[in-house]
Amino acid sequence: MPNDFLKLIGNRIRSLRLSAGMTQKELGELCGVDGSAIRRYESGRGNPTCKSLFVLAHALGCNLRDIIPDMRP
Repeated sequence: MPNDFLKLIGNRIRSLRLSAGMTQKELGELCGVDGSAIRRYESGRGNPTCKSLFVLAHALGCNLRDIIPDMRP
């Protein structure tokens, strides 16, 4: 997966998390992962699985479409 795409997903996760008023640790706890996993996702260094993205969307109270950008030309 291209690094720019992962950074875009990470920026969206960060924005949604901040809008929800959560820390990385709190989001990690809701998702059943360590806060360091959330840090990796947000920085674009982590490659979340499909399952992780669904769990993140649920924890953030959003749709998966809010996290994954539309890359159509």
